[in-house]
Amino acid sequence: MDPSLRLQPQLEVIDKYNSILSLPILPLSEDDHFKRQTAVLQASLLGCEFDWCAAPVLLLLSDHKGNDEEWYYQLFSTLCKAIPALTNHSECYLFPYGCSAMLLAWRHLEYLLCEKRHPYIWVLAVDSDPRLSSCVVGQPQQHNIQLNSGIAAESVLLVKIRLSEIGLTRNWFASETRDREITEANIEPLFRCYSTEHRKGIQQFYAPNTGSAELVEKWATAYHLLHPFVGSRTQVVMTGVTTGELGACSGLYNLLHLYRRYECGEYLHSTLQLEISGSQYLGAASYTWHQ
Repeated sequence: MDPSLRLQPQLEVIDKYNSILSLPILPLSEDDHFKRQTAVLQASLLGCEFDWCAAPVLLLLSDHKGNDEEWYYQLFSTLCKAIPALTNHSECYLFPYGCSAMLLAWRHLEYLLCEKRHPYIWVLAVDSDPRLSSCVVGQPQQHNIQLNSGIAAESVLLVKIRLSEIGLTRNWFASETRDREITEANIEPLFRCYSTEHRKGIQQFYAPNTGSAELVEKWATAYHLLHPFVGSRTQVVMTGVTTGELGACSGLYNLLHLYRRYECGEYLHSTLQLEISGSQYLGAASYTWHQ
């Protein structure tokens, strides 16, 4: 969160033709994507003990094209090797929506806090860029187009969320789920929805940018639809430029990022957060600071 403490990506040479900038938690290995995420989770929680069963757990996971239930089952069961308590947890909820996972989990999070009256909720996010797994390490020639795009990162975030008299208020939310990959045509209705339902000036706009021109084009093409709520004073924040694609951790990381800025008095008024997942999920939320 602190620019002065920001990690610097390292250059990983895949072969004599390809290399990637990366921010790995573990050295590159021959593990498949599932095993690597489990290893990353184990390494991140090493030496820490948490009472997982004391509260509901919202597990934010990477998305997968086609809603393949078997794929998600395999990912969850593999991650449970790192946290066995989740296997029989009575209130463990999966949100396998990639970058949009946190935004799509908001409603259930608020339901658990406000309706079920849990004192707090665990939110755990874990993801690893597929380029750091054996699918690329072993067969780089199949991924030439993606290898030099942005930073290949992996991350684990564990947050305890509770109701407070001081903090963020989520004032508006909208989402889109498509059978195909999200395009600028899907973002336009989302921005129009904001312009008709919420109509608040946007002081900070968290926009996706992980080094991919195609990703930026998706929202930039529709940005004009937010007029007159954005302008020369709107600060466009693109954390992905320095962190890389955080996948399922992206939405939660950006939420923590803007929370910290509000807490320090650096942000004022309303913030709009937009997240676009790799496959078919899209979410946006608007926040203000309450004290």
